Order: sequence, then C-alpha cells, then structure tokens
Amino acid sequence: MMRYSLLSLLLLLCSSIYAQQFFDENWKKCSSRKAMYIVEKDESGENNHRVRIKTNNELQDGYAIYRTEDFSNGEYTLYNDSGDTVKHMFYKNSKPDGSYRTWKNGKSLFKKTDYRDGKEDGVCDIYFPNGQVSARYKMEEGNILESQFWNEDGSVLEHHHHANIKPTFLGLSENAFPIWVSERLEYPRECIDRNVHGEVVLDIRIGTNGKVKDVKVLRTPHKLMSEEAIRVVKLSPDWTPAFKHNQPCEVVFKMSIYFEFKNNKL
Repeated sequence: MMRYSLLSLLLLLCSSIYAQQFFDENWKKCSSRKAMYIVEKDESGENNHRVRIKTNNELQDGYAIYRTEDFSNGEYTLYNDSGDTVKHMFYKNSKPDGSYRTWKNGKSLFKKTDYRDGKEDGVCDIYFPNGQVSARYKMEEGNILESQFWNEDGSVLEHHHHANIKPTFLGLSENAFPIWVSERLEYPRECIDRNVHGEVVLDIRIGTNGKVKDVKVLRTPHKLMSEEAIRVVKLSPDWTPAFKHNQPCEVVFKMSIYFEFKNNKL
C-alpha cells in the first residue's frame, strides 16, 4: 500500500510538472526563467490553455485562455482577477492578426482595432467610458496616417496637441520634480555613520487625478535611503495628469535619487 501511494504521488507530481509549458513573448518555447507566458491545460476544452503572464519576474493578476492547437495560431482572451474580459485578439504565425479589442476595468470597451501580420492596420477607435469615441486613427503597417479627437460630450477637440501630453509638475520643466525632491531629503543618520552612499532608483506612478499613486523601489544601497526617498516622493503636490488619446491616463516613470554626503551636507 505504501509503495502504491508513493508511486501515485510521484505520477501526480510528474503530470503537474509536464503539464506546464513556458513561452517567451513571441510564443516560442523557452525555460521557466525566460518565460513571459506560463501555460497549462484548461478544463474547459481540449485545445483551451490557461495562461499566466509574467513581467519583471512577477506573475500578473488575472489569466488568459488561449484556444490553440500549436501556440502559433489561435484565439486569445485575457481576463482580470474578477473574471471580466479585458482583451480579446487572434494570433496568426505567432503574431497578432485580425480583430483586437480591449476593455477598461473589464466593463466598457476601450479600444477597437485590427492587426495584420503583427501590426495595426485600418481604423483604430479609442472610447470614453460613456461609449463616445475619444480618438480615431487611420493605421497602416503600424504607422498613424491620420488622427481625429473628440471630447466626452461628442464635440471635436480643436487643438490636437492637447490629446497626447506628458504629466507636468507644477507646470515646470521635467527637472523640476527631482530638484523638489532633493531639497527635502534628509540623509539617514545611520547611513552617514556607516558611510553608505549611492543611488536609489524608483518607479513612480502618477494617477489620472495627478496624485502620486504608487512608488516602487527598483534598487537601493540601503533600506533607510529608499524609505526616505519614498517618504519625500509621497509628499508631492498634485501633478497635471498625462493625456493619451484625449483621455487622462496613468503614467509610470523611473527616477534616480542620489545620496552623497559631502562636507556634512546631502
């Protein structure tokens, strides 16, 4: 009985291991370390595969169902962690090809376009949550040939350069925020005593309301330095939010903060 149980357990573990496959961003098989897509058979059908997506070595929320026989051609549907559809598309020869749709928060249609041989081709429409088109692009082989923009009430946007803009800090130049941060930093006493110095690298997310929404540490010489950098960044006044497709959008940017102690000053 013991031998049978051990054999059953071994078979179960082996089947779990071999049921999992790993693919890179081009749907080519690869090692688990290099994988972007982690794939297992799905219970819903013979050719349906459940896909988890990995970026920056972290598994993302949600999952996808890829209906395919060869992982080069098929129908791909992405769901959020609530089970709502957020993307629906098709692959041909491992490239996007055909109808492509995305939904914002799994509720309202956000983007409707078509791909041909991996590149957008034809008319691409971007929608406000109320269903009004905010931007329309005429695409050819991934290039924008023409563009039109509307406001949420259906009126035409007169100044096209307002449709796609970067976030701004207090209406100043791109260097204004690093200067603002450096003026408020306090060098951690423990780091001074230990002669610790170096670069803290952060990912900073600015929300659609212009507020600092999230701060993530990418690299730091010392925990106290990253804590101090985050503390100051979160004190930031509201930004003027970015706009994309004539809609406010979240933006993530990378910022380096240098801790150098010279003459008892930061």
